[in-house]
Parts: sequence; structure tokens; C-alpha cells
Amino acid sequence: MSFDDEAGGEVDVRSLNRIAVAGLIGSFFLALTGLFVLPAADAVGLSTRNGFWIVLAVEFVGAVGVGVSARRLYD
Repeated sequence: MSFDDEAGGEVDVRSLNRIAVAGLIGSFFLALTGLFVLPAADAVGLSTRNGFWIVLAVEFVGAVGVGVSARRLYD
């Protein structure tokens, strides 16, 4: 989308993709919950190694979600 500015030139106006913004926020909160998985896993009785694998998986999914959402932010 573009429109003419006061000087007569065209200015490109791009809007944010709302789904990408929602995905970015959701992925952020998913990664944030990954910070609290390890103490919860220890409280349940899982070993530290298993807890770290769970944290790794949650953080990886959150990072991929942030990357995909950031890539599609202005589509």
C-alpha cells in the first residue's frame, strides 16, 4: 500500500500482520514458561537431565515460533 506524501513522492506504508504479532507474543510466553519447567520437573521427581531436555524442547519451539513470526511480521 502506498500513498502520496506532501512533497509529491510515494511513501510505502506496510501494516503489521496481526497473526504474526499474536504468534510472536505466544512464542514469547511459551519461552518464558520454559524458565519455570526445571523447578517444576524437579518437584515432580524427574531427574535433572530429563528436566533439561524438557526445557531444551520448550525453548527450541519458542525460538522457532519467534523466528517464523518475525519473518512473517510484514507479510
